Amino acid sequence: MPRDGEDSSIRSALRQRYSQVQLLKIFYRAQIIVLVLTGLLVFQWVATSTRGYGLVEIITAFVTIACTLATTFRSVQLPTALPLWSLILQVVTAGTVFVVNFSWIYWAYSPSPSACMNVGLSKIDGTYFTLTTLTTVGYGDITPVTERCRVIVSGQLILGIVFMVIILSLLIVRIADTTIRRRV
Repeated sequence: MPRDGEDSSIRSALRQRYSQVQLLKIFYRAQIIVLVLTGLLVFQWVATSTRGYGLVEIITAFVTIACTLATTFRSVQLPTALPLWSLILQVVTAGTVFVVNFSWIYWAYSPSPSACMNVGLSKIDGTYFTLTTLTTVGYGDITPVTERCRVIVSGQLILGIVFMVIILSLLIVRIADTTIRRRV
């Protein structure tokens, strides 16, 4: 027959486990919302034939980025380790959101040479420029020529560094958690 002290510790452990399960459920729901928003963003980008970055695109982009960052930061704070598939899904989603948003911006603002870049950009060129800037390769074949475009590229560089820090922090937390669990 359990004593009162043992009974309360069992209840406490069950409450803690229940709250962890609830946090994971909330997190997975948020991750589904982020995936849906990312899908809508990619669809919008592919389906758009007119240049421009209107209010709907800006709202979609910012909501998607905010949800992605919120779920990423929240995943680091969860008391239990996330499955590896969940971390990979987050990294892929965040990367897709990042690349699509900046590709769209560069394509929208560069319909002709000297409008934003030294050449007019197609969607593929915008994606190419985004990836070469993100990886800090910078071949020099496409360069920003206006102040507005330089500010956008500078913002991408800063956000790219933040994005890499988030990825590294997720991986470090995952490795540290796995190492600690093996020792126990």
